Amino acid sequence: MTESHRAVGPANSSAKAVNLVLIMILASLGPILSSPTVSAHDGPNSVIWPMGGDEDTGWVLLNATGADPVNGTQASTDWTLEFAPGAILGNVSMEIMVDGTEGVTIQQPLLLSPDTGQVLFDWRGNGWMGQNFGFDSANPHQGRLGPNADVGATVTMPSGSEITEFVLEALAPADPFTSLEPVELYIQDYEIHPADGRMYMAIGTLILILDAHSSPSTIDLFEIQNAEDEDYIVDLEMDTQNNRMLVTTDQGFIHSIDLLDTSWNPDLPVEPSGGEWTNTHIASNGDLFAFSNSGVFKLNTAGTGWTLEQASSTTNWPAGTPWKTFEHNGVIYVSILDGGVARWDVASMSALSPWSTANNLHSDFISDFAVAGNQLLIASYDAGIARRDLSNNFWLATWNDGNWLSSNEVAGITVVNNEVQILTSDTVHIYNTNSGTFSTSMTLDSLGLIKGARNIMHWPASGSRSPTNDTVLVTDGSAVLAMLEPGNSPMYTGDFVIGSGPSAGDMGDAMQFNGVIYVGSENYLDRYSIGQSRWLSAIDTGDIITQIVNDGTNVLVATQGSGIHVIDTTGNVIDTWDTSDGLQSNDVSGLDVEGDWVVVIHPGDGATAFNKSAPGSAVALNEANSELDSDNPTGIAIHNGVAYIGTAEDGLNRYIIANDTFLGSWVSTGINDVDFAPVAILGSNPQVLHMGLPGYGVARKDLSTGEILIPLTQEPNSPNAGSTEVLPSNQVYAIESTPTNSAIYIGTS
Repeated sequence: MTESHRAVGPANSSAKAVNLVLIMILASLGPILSSPTVSAHDGPNSVIWPMGGDEDTGWVLLNATGADPVNGTQASTDWTLEFAPGAILGNVSMEIMVDGTEGVTIQQPLLLSPDTGQVLFDWRGNGWMGQNFGFDSANPHQGRLGPNADVGATVTMPSGSEITEFVLEALAPADPFTSLEPVELYIQDYEIHPADGRMYMAIGTLILILDAHSSPSTIDLFEIQNAEDEDYIVDLEMDTQNNRMLVTTDQGFIHSIDLLDTSWNPDLPVEPSGGEWTNTHIASNGDLFAFSNSGVFKLNTAGTGWTLEQASSTTNWPAGTPWKTFEHNGVIYVSILDGGVARWDVASMSALSPWSTANNLHSDFISDFAVAGNQLLIASYDAGIARRDLSNNFWLATWNDGNWLSSNEVAGITVVNNEVQILTSDTVHIYNTNSGTFSTSMTLDSLGLIKGARNIMHWPASGSRSPTNDTVLVTDGSAVLAMLEPGNSPMYTGDFVIGSGPSAGDMGDAMQFNGVIYVGSENYLDRYSIGQSRWLSAIDTGDIITQIVNDGTNVLVATQGSGIHVIDTTGNVIDTWDTSDGLQSNDVSGLDVEGDWVVVIHPGDGATAFNKSAPGSAVALNEANSELDSDNPTGIAIHNGVAYIGTAEDGLNRYIIANDTFLGSWVSTGINDVDFAPVAILGSNPQVLHMGLPGYGVARKDLSTGEILIPLTQEPNSPNAGSTEVLPSNQVYAIESTPTNSAIYIGTS
């Protein structure tokens, strides 16, 4: 990839008029004075004009030139017709014709008489004649099939036009993909279309075509020809002169794509030594260079073969795999993995002395190049950024984690106007070339990127499919790219989404709330928007998530190590409850919420109840200070102000939160396969169902509320019997209530 060839200016329609031609046919200016056809001729001393006649100019080709898109000057040309002084013209007719098949075209022509100011023909506002490059109004046209057709794309042409060729580029936009597993994408390379500014992005075997103004943004994608052989793309190179893009693959092929219709051209010749191509580069003089482990090659003028210009493993060209190319001021810089930087002088067609750690270079693993002002910036994967003063040819101090950078691992560099964007493993640093200072830094977390840095790309404002402003895209491999607009405030403008997935594959808990599915994935709270059909940016909670609930407004997340986080629907952590707020432990295995009341359970530390709207309201519940039966609760749920706390061996503890009291626990009867169970009802409001279970006692249920009450059981041999421990025996054989249901008789053994 050659970065110096990416920023190609837009194809401005007003500039095209410089080379446009117009055929104006003045087919007979009519008979004049009804005399035979005559014309002026030279006499001995003067021009002699006949008394009358007609003039037929025939076909005249006019070439309009001089357009200047900078100041708005339009292309123009003059056409002079001479007539006898005082002649009266009558029955004047004129025809205008263009022929796109012969390259005779013009954009928005205007024909007028400069002497009289009379407009003879006006096509302004109607586009081209002889050819048409797009639809009326919105161009390119964009629409979704509803359900199987799309209308509204129109083309206006002059009346009577004959269409000789109609080329329609029909793209197949793809909505951002959604994965149920974590997404790991590496963008191997990218290029920008020289005319309309679309971005080509190489990922694996695919090339995505992106439009900054389209929805969806991926307007087309295609796969390399030999993808079934596990080949993949390693390099893209824009060859504007030949209207093609070169695609180099891991298996050493150089494919070629036509920029007009995205069709495949014939492949370029293979590497002569039998190796694999790794990079191509269009030099500033138009030559095509290709690089392999064998050295530097140049394509011959016929395009049929390669010439080895410089062999590798020499003093002038180090051994290793060429990784990235960059040209500045006629010198091609090539990063050689584990070999530093090789250099090639285009003018002299010779190698310059290479740079490596053996001389002055800071690293032999170079990731990227850029030029800012008079400095050549050389980024590395392990030692920061080296700087070379190009004016005086000496090395400047290196930027690394000991001075300005957050990390020595630099994924890439972009330069937009007077700002340099440096992507380290976890931060985007901004260096201002005017002031010579680092102006700001943005962590990847602040951009919604939770993984390590992968790519940084510059998408210039250069055409109808490019962003309105110069944009820098940053990605951590998650298929969601953060969009930065250098020089603007705020710089981060949102996300450019080509796909999405969860942050991790291990799911701890899930909950749907307000159109979003919240998933606890290890330390991260993943969020899937049902309406957008995509994963939103994950939220780092600091520790493993154990449970997720909501209070109708916000989401509460329990963690193992950092307590409870309260998160609003936009993804902001607005509050945290931990031991400093009265929780018995920062390890929370479960929680539930009802209104403002929250009850959490801790492994080995009982439970904590608190009012989230009242700081200092936390109440500790454990075996030592309350009627909680276990310090290792198994679950928690709140209903109608009562917290139901599960235990491993002591049933379901019930706790009234508002008045800090425990109800009787619900436990299993332990009785199965009962052959006989007498039943009776006591009371009228409420009615309480009594069921005798031999060996258990009497089970009771409030029929009005459905609540299971504390059973009546055998009186223990102790002075502190409970109010329900009243039976002489748990062997119950009969139960009868009085006719008024005011009393009940229980028969035991």
